[in-house]
Amino acid sequence: MEEITEWSKRELDLDLEEEKTYQFLALSDRKKNYLGIYKDTKYVDKKGLVAKKKNTPEFIRTAFNELIE
Repeated sequence: MEEITEWSKRELDLDLEEEKTYQFLALSDRKKNYLGIYKDTKYVDKKGLVAKKKNTPEFIRTAFNELIE
């Protein structure tokens, strides 16, 4: 992480900071749409995925959440 932060500052004049540390991360092609498992607590962090969308049918949300657990 330190190398990326230094490169970003040097080459892009962009400051980066580490916000979350995941053991596993699954990214989507959409912004703010990912799933990460925290390294220290094993908690699953879901952002913008099927389980969080209000227009997703309840049975799909339930199945998705059961799969994640």
